[in-house]
Amino acid sequence: MQIPKRFRENIPVESAFFYLALLGVLLLLVFLSLRVSHEMIRVGYEIETLKKDKVVLARLHKELLVEVASLNAIERIDKIATEQLQMAPALPHQRVYMKRIQPENVEQEEVLIEQ
Repeated sequence: MQIPKRFRENIPVESAFFYLALLGVLLLLVFLSLRVSHEMIRVGYEIETLKKDKVVLARLHKELLVEVASLNAIERIDKIATEQLQMAPALPHQRVYMKRIQPENVEQEEVLIEQ
């Protein structure tokens, strides 16, 4: 078997380094391209997972709001107070009313604001 003449000739070292560097750059670009596409796919899946989680959490939030509303219902609190705690509504003579007194420094602040 005879080797073709162009392969038998000595290739200059500078030219060999140039082609080797060019090959390295091409391989690096291919690697970076694959890396970016892989990252895009991963982020896409993560976004879809987060969207599904958002829907589930929104539904759970609504359920919890309904539960809080039912726990805060006046009828429920009244029923627990009378049946379980044996409480009764306050009679008129048991009520204590207090006057609200404005502190003196509040009026001074209002005067300062008006000036």
